[in-house]
Amino acid sequence: MDNYLLSLRREIPERLHHILTWDFIPWSSVKNRHGDLPNTPLIALLEAYLRLDDLLDMESLSLMEIPPPDSGGCLRCGSCCTYLRPGAVSGRTWRRWERSGMPVAYFYSPFKGKDTPSSYTCWFNNGVRLRMCPFLLLNRMDGKPFCCIHHLGRHHRPRACSRFAPNPPICQTGDFVPVP
Repeated sequence: MDNYLLSLRREIPERLHHILTWDFIPWSSVKNRHGDLPNTPLIALLEAYLRLDDLLDMESLSLMEIPPPDSGGCLRCGSCCTYLRPGAVSGRTWRRWERSGMPVAYFYSPFKGKDTPSSYTCWFNNGVRLRMCPFLLLNRMDGKPFCCIHHLGRHHRPRACSRFAPNPPICQTGDFVPVP
C-alpha cells in the first residue's frame, strides 16, 4: 500500500498530504474505488475525511475496542460500506439531521432540478459524488473496518444502514455485486 500512498502524494493538493499518514483510513478500499478515476472524486473523499475529523475524534474512535458483531453474522469486511449507497431520504429526515448537527447530513445532496428539494441522496461532498461511504474507517485495535457514526445510534445513520442485513460469506468473498 505504501506505493499507492506515495503515488497519491503526487496527485493530491499539498493541503491534503497529512491525511496520507492516517492509518485509520481504509486505504485498500480507497484504492479499489478510486484507482481508475480522475482526482476530483478522490479529493472530495479526502476532504470529507477532513470534515469528519473536525466533527468527530476519528483518532480516538479508531482505537475503540469494538464488541463482537451482533448483527446477524456480520464479519466487518467493509464491502457494504464500500459499495452500497443507502439511497434517498426525505427532506424532513435531512432537515432533522441538519438541525441536530448529525454528521450524515453533510454528505447528502438535494436531487437536482428542484426548487425546494423533497428528497436528498448520498454520498456527496461539495457537490461531488463520493464513490464510497465517508464514514468507513479502520479500527486500529483489530484492523477491521467500522462505521465511525454507528456508536451514535440508529437515528444518526440512514435507515438503510440501520436495517442492513449482512450476507456472509458473500460479503467478503468478492462475489459481492457492487452498485456503481
